[in-house]
Amino acid sequence: MTHYFESIGPSGVRMMRQTAALQINVERGDNPLARWLLLNAITPVVVALFSNSSSYAGKRVNHASYRAHLWRTLDDSRTGIAFDERDPIAYYLRFALDAYAMRSGNKTHPYRTFREWMLRGKVTLEDWNFHLSTLFPEVRPKDYFELRSADTIEPEWLAAPVLFVTALIYDRTSSQRAFEIVGTPNPDLLELAGIKGVAHPALRRMARTLVDIALDGAQTIGEDYISRRDIETAVAYFDRKLSG
Repeated sequence: MTHYFESIGPSGVRMMRQTAALQINVERGDNPLARWLLLNAITPVVVALFSNSSSYAGKRVNHASYRAHLWRTLDDSRTGIAFDERDPIAYYLRFALDAYAMRSGNKTHPYRTFREWMLRGKVTLEDWNFHLSTLFPEVRPKDYFELRSADTIEPEWLAAPVLFVTALIYDRTSSQRAFEIVGTPNPDLLELAGIKGVAHPALRRMARTLVDIALDGAQTIGEDYISRRDIETAVAYFDRKLSG
């Protein structure tokens, strides 16, 4: 992976060694396509609401989430919002096939997309499974969904992202209300979220509304998912992040 990323620029190696994302996994549920859509649609708000990397190498940078900036610039073929509402499964297959395969080249031989590599050489199912593990979209579909949009935040606040995602995804009413707010996945808004965070007025309003929906949803799904203490912690985090 290091050899591959070094062949295309500095962001990949910086991502691996100098950033920390918070990955939140959720089950596919009884309507996985709708859940996959909503997860992709909320990624800009997740980036903005949990941005925590506004400095790099000891200096302030012009990004609320410099981690998100590095993800945007490390490799267009394997990152971003990999979802198309018209046919998400076929779209993700094309996304995977057209991403460069890290095992297809080295320091002396050029890398190929998996599609090219598959047509020109002998590849195995193990090669394909490894390749899928090297794709880094905002939401990675597996036997469950991996949401990869949040920066790592201080441990005492971890209840906030868990509540935000869990309530919006697992409470049906909250999911429906959230759909009405976020609409379809928006790559431009995702990039803006990494730069401005909740300082951007539209993202701030959207985040505030989704937080209110998530807090309602947390009450509905109950303490089997989110404890009263975790709700209090999340409320304190959201008030702190969205104040001013």
